[in-house]
Amino acid sequence: MSRLTSDARHAWRKLVRSPGFTVVSALTLALGIGATTAIFSVVNGVLLKSLPYPEPERLVGLWHTAPGLGVLKLEQSDGSYLLYHSASRVLENSGSYMRSAVNLTGGAEAERLLSADITASLLPTMRVVPIAGRTFSEADDRPGAAPVMLVSEALWTRKFGRDPSLVGRTLQVNGRSREVIGILPARFQFPEADTKVWLPMGFDPSKVNAANFSYGALARLKPGITAKQAQADLQRLLVTLPVVYPGLMTSSMLEEAKMKVVITSLRDDIVGDIGGVLWVVLGTVGFVLLIACANVANLFLVRAESRQKEIGVRTALGAGRGEVIRQFLVEGMVLAAIGGAAGVALAAAAVRLLPSLASQLPRIAEVGIDARVMVVAMAVTIVSAILFSALPALRYGTPNLNAVLKEGGRAGTSSRERRRVRSALVVVQVALALVLLAGSGLMA
Repeated sequence: MSRLTSDARHAWRKLVRSPGFTVVSALTLALGIGATTAIFSVVNGVLLKSLPYPEPERLVGLWHTAPGLGVLKLEQSDGSYLLYHSASRVLENSGSYMRSAVNLTGGAEAERLLSADITASLLPTMRVVPIAGRTFSEADDRPGAAPVMLVSEALWTRKFGRDPSLVGRTLQVNGRSREVIGILPARFQFPEADTKVWLPMGFDPSKVNAANFSYGALARLKPGITAKQAQADLQRLLVTLPVVYPGLMTSSMLEEAKMKVVITSLRDDIVGDIGGVLWVVLGTVGFVLLIACANVANLFLVRAESRQKEIGVRTALGAGRGEVIRQFLVEGMVLAAIGGAAGVALAAAAVRLLPSLASQLPRIAEVGIDARVMVVAMAVTIVSAILFSALPALRYGTPNLNAVLKEGGRAGTSSRERRRVRSALVVVQVALALVLLAGSGLMA
């Protein structure tokens, strides 16, 4: 351990004495490591983290497919949702929702906001607890009930300055007065990331339209129930839909459409198709990191070539090949640590800007620099150090003493070094362009 500490101190002194090399190399690494860390933090928050609800693995999305009509994904009608909600033997609870938008007045100025109509059962199904006030009751969710609403913590903070008296106040929503009864936590971003207002769905059991498939639905499965079991139970109910809610929907229509129940994990429903895009972007920044490592390895080779006399003297004084290689690797680790720290700082800054740049990204509230991201950043830093320092370590670990102890042979080194530093700067610019392109693809 003391030997490694001594090597680290020696490496630090060598890097300080070569500020040009150190700055260019550290910035190159910061770009590659920072881009990789930032994109992985997005992948981690959107794809890898569990949903921020109790027992999220039991939360599923309820859909249909109608291949007879050429429809691969069909939502719920009010009739199918009410039937599943009331008669299923496998669902612990379920809720329905519909995306919408509202004009809100009552603050400094009127705003157009994303909103959702939800059933009173949706928040209990997800086990979401408001940070102030209450959620919708069954009485709130009936036709003719007093008009009420829920707002997001983000809207409460931005528009009302976290005024606790907002709960109980009346706001104008689409020209109608509604009482704010609760404020939902920032992590609840459903059904869209930027949803700010929730209103009661207010299904009217006396006016059910079983053929209007325009409502989303989710459910919490009973303990021990699999998606396959749930699908079979709801399929049993689907064939009875025209009988329970007679009208436009008929049994022959169901048969012609070849309608089937489809159950997916709620996380897949929320993330949608963005998952594939994020993995592609992560792969793209992985190439940026490889470019950065190749660039720094090139600079290390130039620097090692210019230090052959120093290495030769150390070898002549008794330093073994292993000691020389270890010194190169330790120097690479020290340099990578500098670049890695700067890269994590860049990634943290990028993550802070993300909500303003990609507010529609699903689960954006879950994106951040957490322990998993830091572990990955450390691993990327260590692997990068090995990649760019291994080649010069192996190439110059055993110097030719007769050649390197001569004074000649170094006249062309400085010019070559300058040319390669200029090449390094060009590579940095190309890598930056790739990162920007990847970011543009993510935002799109």
